[in-house]
Amino acid sequence: MMKTLAICSFFVLFAIVAGIGAITPVAFAEVTIVPVAGSGVSGCEDAGGCYIPMEATVDVGEKVIFSNTDSNPHTFTSGSASAATLDVFNSDLIKAGGSWTLDKELEEGEYPYFCMIHPWMQGLIIVQEAAAEEEIMEKEVVEEVMEEEVVEEVMEEEVVEEVIEEEAGRSILLDSGLSDKEIDEVFAKFDVMHRAKV
Repeated sequence: MMKTLAICSFFVLFAIVAGIGAITPVAFAEVTIVPVAGSGVSGCEDAGGCYIPMEATVDVGEKVIFSNTDSNPHTFTSGSASAATLDVFNSDLIKAGGSWTLDKELEEGEYPYFCMIHPWMQGLIIVQEAAAEEEIMEKEVVEEVMEEEVVEEVMEEEVVEEVIEEEAGRSILLDSGLSDKEIDEVFAKFDVMHRAKV
């Protein structure tokens, strides 16, 4: 029973440490946005979007890179074809194989963007405070730990029940006049049958 308790405690501790590691912010994180192959021809907007990812979520201060992996030149310009906002960001023309890094730190909010050459190409950058994602992750870690504590309690109850059942069975067999060796053989056979059922 103590061995089971120690193992369960180890798993709970591991979950807590893993959770803390998961919510530690990554320094100098970045997201790369690329155009869908062939997006220079209209139609990508109806087939799931013209950029991968279509909506990019980043934390305030994270680097955003626009990488032109398409065979056509593109721009990455804030706003939309009907309302371009060049003062927020504008890459100018990026040839095939080129890239551009958004060097302006965006505030929390949503930033639509498009290609000035191919105005049907539209995407969205969502900028959030780093704490927003961390709070969600912390909640998930707490839920995991609570689930593991419940599992641990159930496991402890099962072990206690098995010990009680084994002790009760041993007492009954002792009263029957069997030797300790014969009782051990009965329990060994019982374990084999019990494991075969599980």
